[in-house]
Amino acid sequence: MSTLNSCLLLSWGLFASGLIILLTRRNILTLLFAILLMFNGMSLAWVASMRFHQQAGDWIGLAALLMVTAAQFLVGLGVLRRIIRSQGSADVSNYHYYKN
Repeated sequence: MSTLNSCLLLSWGLFASGLIILLTRRNILTLLFAILLMFNGMSLAWVASMRFHQQAGDWIGLAALLMVTAAQFLVGLGVLRRIIRSQGSADVSNYHYYKN
């Protein structure tokens, strides 16, 4: 039980730090990393709860979760590359279409 509590506390810390970074920073690369940090916090909580309840197939779920995380990160980097090439900057405050 102590291991589950520590894993959930760590996942809460990852999610909260990602949320704070997401709300306070303006660089789009930092925002993508913050979203990835929040996603990893949720993933850790999910895997810890699966491990605690001894569900079958928890490694298959973890592999699927890691593939989704990698795909999310690669799509985000592709979007970032496209935005920087078209606008010349990675600062979110320069983009007026994000405000609506």
